[in-house]
Amino acid sequence: MIWDQLWDFDDKLLPQPQMLAGATVSDDKLTWRLTLRDGLLWHDGEPVRPVDCIASLRRWMKRDGMGQRIDGLLNEMRGIDDHSFEIVVKQPFRCYRWRSPTAAT
Repeated sequence: MIWDQLWDFDDKLLPQPQMLAGATVSDDKLTWRLTLRDGLLWHDGEPVRPVDCIASLRRWMKRDGMGQRIDGLLNEMRGIDDHSFEIVVKQPFRCYRWRSPTAAT
């Protein structure tokens, strides 16, 4: 896996989980908990971990205009366990699902 994405669009242009087994958003819309699918592997056979996704998101946020906007709203990103991580923002940002980057940018 090199160019997989957290979400991708279906044939109706609706965002669907690609690398994710699930995603939840807190009631206040500030905390996104993302859970990776089982079996995600890098080209060398190593598992994709939340820390890898966080590092990719950070790289993307430095280069992409929408990423920079999200970075400005970001409180923190943190790993929860071997399959889950959280993105905590300062204010609700409903378009996040539509703008997530590829995993390995």
